[in-house]
Amino acid sequence: MTASSTAAPDMGVYCVPAALADRRAFFRWTAPFRLPTCTVFAAAVIGGRAPAASVGVAVREGRGSLATGAALRCERRAGTDAR
Repeated sequence: MTASSTAAPDMGVYCVPAALADRRAFFRWTAPFRLPTCTVFAAAVIGGRAPAASVGVAVREGRGSLATGAALRCERRAGTDAR
């Protein structure tokens, strides 16, 4: 849980200014890299190397990555993607 509690504020430091500045490229780069984080945390729980509560980190990262990717795709299809 320490890793998650450290990563969350760090990502917030990057994500909030990027969103406020409408930096979609930032999210295009980071969304795919959140999926390996999801996989690592899930594997750590399954392998008994992390507490069961860490599965929440995996779920949050996976859902966040997929939601961000879906939003970016929707914007691109709607023609509102400012590259």
